[in-house]
Amino acid sequence: MENQTVRTPTAYDAVVLQIPRGKVATKAEVAGRYTQDKEDSSMIMVGGAALGYGPGLAAQLVEVAKDGVERGIPWWRVVKRGGKLDKRFPGGVAAQATFLEQEGHGIAWRGKRAFVASFNEVSVTL
Repeated sequence: MENQTVRTPTAYDAVVLQIPRGKVATKAEVAGRYTQDKEDSSMIMVGGAALGYGPGLAAQLVEVAKDGVERGIPWWRVVKRGGKLDKRFPGGVAAQATFLEQEGHGIAWRGKRAFVASFNEVSVTL
């Protein structure tokens, strides 16, 4: 087996903590922090099980986020592409919107979908 780096949820929490209050980053940005190219074999370990690695990692960060929010890690600052709020966020879109509004973000509702209103101005690159 090639050299493999196993990342724990705490390693991803450290990335989320780099997102300043009043800013957001995409799930792909957070995942990409440790999977910068196809050669990287980083994985997230939750409960002793590897959730996966590579490009599909962004979708799997939801499980890590659930635990992180309970510990006060600001995972609500992590949004989907284009600033879309994630229905899989603990408590759903409404909960994520509430956290973001408390940090001063406007939320734009398009039907049942919600977006950070000024996503281009408040998104950060990690």
